[in-house]
Amino acid sequence: MKKLVIILLMLSFCGASFAQDISRHEVDSLISALKRSKADTARINLLLTLAKFQIFKPGEYQQDLDSAVVFIEKAKALNARLKSNKSLEFITLTGAFLIKERGQTELSKKMVEQVIIMINAEKDKSYLADAYFALSDYYDYNDPKQLSEKINLVEKAVTGFQQSGNKERQGLSLKVLADLYINQGKYSVALEKLNLSLEAYNSIHYTQLQGVYVLYGSIYINNGNYKQALVYELMALDYAEKNKDTSMNLCQINNYIGIVFYQLGEKEKAVNYYETALQIAEKNNDNDNVLVMIANLVDNYTGMGAPEKGLRLLYTTPKKFLVPKHDQSDYMIPQAYFSIYYFLNDYKKAGFYADKLINTINEHKPDYANLGGIYYTVANYYISTRQFIKARNLLKKNDLLTYNTVDPFRANQMDYLRFLLDKASGNYKSAVERLLKYNMVKDSLFNETKSKQIKELEIAYETQKKEDSLKIKDKNITVLNQQHQMQQGYLDRANLLRNVTFGGILLLFVIMGLLYRQYCNKQRTNQMIMHKNELLEHLVSEKEWLLKEVHHRVKNNLQTVVSLLELQSENLSDDALSAIHDSQNRIYAMSLIHQKLYQTDNIASINMQPYLLELMNHLRAIYNPERTINFDLQVAPIELDVSQAIPVGLIVNEAVTNSMKYAFNYPASNHEIAIVLAQNKKHAVKLIIADNGSGLTPGFINADANGLGFKLMNALAGDIEGKLTVESKEGTVIKVIFNASITFDERAEIPEPEKAYSI
Repeated sequence: MKKLVIILLMLSFCGASFAQDISRHEVDSLISALKRSKADTARINLLLTLAKFQIFKPGEYQQDLDSAVVFIEKAKALNARLKSNKSLEFITLTGAFLIKERGQTELSKKMVEQVIIMINAEKDKSYLADAYFALSDYYDYNDPKQLSEKINLVEKAVTGFQQSGNKERQGLSLKVLADLYINQGKYSVALEKLNLSLEAYNSIHYTQLQGVYVLYGSIYINNGNYKQALVYELMALDYAEKNKDTSMNLCQINNYIGIVFYQLGEKEKAVNYYETALQIAEKNNDNDNVLVMIANLVDNYTGMGAPEKGLRLLYTTPKKFLVPKHDQSDYMIPQAYFSIYYFLNDYKKAGFYADKLINTINEHKPDYANLGGIYYTVANYYISTRQFIKARNLLKKNDLLTYNTVDPFRANQMDYLRFLLDKASGNYKSAVERLLKYNMVKDSLFNETKSKQIKELEIAYETQKKEDSLKIKDKNITVLNQQHQMQQGYLDRANLLRNVTFGGILLLFVIMGLLYRQYCNKQRTNQMIMHKNELLEHLVSEKEWLLKEVHHRVKNNLQTVVSLLELQSENLSDDALSAIHDSQNRIYAMSLIHQKLYQTDNIASINMQPYLLELMNHLRAIYNPERTINFDLQVAPIELDVSQAIPVGLIVNEAVTNSMKYAFNYPASNHEIAIVLAQNKKHAVKLIIADNGSGLTPGFINADANGLGFKLMNALAGDIEGKLTVESKEGTVIKVIFNASITFDERAEIPEPEKAYSI
């Protein structure tokens, strides 16, 4: 809903931007110059400039228009004597502005088109650019076809001002052009036009730059980079205060700062800026933007859990400000009341305003961005009140709208509503599939691997048993051979000592008895050793299977926690929802470790190469489904035990998540995140996560080192006795160096990675 309000207020300034920015102080200077001027074309220009000031003054007061008529008539009378074609064109153009302000839009447009024909005959680039610029104001930015023509006319004006060397008007037209491209969602093109506008203004030392910086901020608001947006909006506010700007530009700036603070969770600060913007809109009698500020304040109050303040604001606002000037603002008040009563669970009153809201947008359909926000809000209400048919109808209407606007954020929101709809209507199978689509585990592969390992263990056991039996037989044959040799010796000795006394023969039998006893003891000892070996093999086998089962159950429990967190996130938004999603990714990184342990024969260590590849595929599916970010993995097949693999996986998860969420604030085709994991012969492991994004702002590391992400990465690096460093040059580089717990001599040499795995 916040995005809806941002777009409405931003576009409401497009029309007003076509008038030249003239301050009260400059008007006083023009009046003084008029008194001293001669009766020539310069005097006509002064008169018409003062007329334009009266026409474009905030509010629609008859005395202002009457003053403009006086200036225009004086210019006509003077030109009747001078007979200047250029002055006649300027007079006609200014008269067209006056007629449009009185509501005669079609007649005014024809006058501007006639002026363009007149100027084309004289080939005056500067006047022609002004005429194109004025004509563009007659096209509606809410209509995609008219918006394209509007942009085309402003592009022509930019070219004309550039060719004529009018830097001030060139800067203004480029600023308006950037605003129109923002409306189309083309933020990179808008940034390019803003840079050119700032360059043109700086070349003439122009100081009224608040309008440029407020548009810079709006781009970063739409991209979700609220910290950078706040920097630009505060710069815009500083310029506005220095230039004593009290126009609607100041309202826009305060509104955007309020939006940024709201998104950053600083709702009390947001209220102050919203109230300031509301006061400026009321002072300028700008009803449409008064309604926008009321909607923003109501949204902020409900976000603070104080909807009664929103009701008080609606009741105390003078009724004259609650009447919209344009059809595009008709739905603002019904939406404000709907938000309040929906928050209070007063579904009867909320339903009344929901119906009113639907009727209003059917009669005066807003632009696609605002319409999508309304569909989302009302569909959510229908689901909460179990009006499933109405909810499905709104989701169907949004399908075509989402296709036309190509907004992944809104598509994700609508997918979530479909999950809520399936769950509320009892279609639990579909709801679970939607909820756990990023966390599906292929347990069938585990069962196949388990059966295969059992067969392999049975074959190995039988083979070992046969080998032990052969060894025992060989040992028995050796003993019998020794006995035979001994007996043969005894016989030979008996033949030689035949005459030896009876005592010698008795001694011989004693020795034989002792040898036989020793032989029996050896047999018993061998049997006991063989039995203990079999028992130990059985215990080792059971231990390995128990460890695999433990890892399997731990993995399943972690996946259950992920699912519970997903269900818990139903009632959360903004920072809380982001924290839940970050926790899910951390748990998934740990779960993946246990999955690898029970799916491989080695239960003591993890091969980091396939593990990091699968982790990156998971993160890409969540944060980069359109593959706008390239991943460059240079990971050697290093084996780490669980105590080091889990911290390394969590560090990579934190660093890559931060890069994908915050590093790339502009559309481009060369976004890249690189991950390097290598080991030298001194057993030191080097982990590098780098991106080519916008990098960290100056002082970020010192200022934000207490953030959860950096705290977590520093703590994890400490767990593996490693050192973490962060650099920001052309992007962000995070390095961790630590010693592997498995020593170098315990495994084959790990080479430096040579192949990059792109995903």
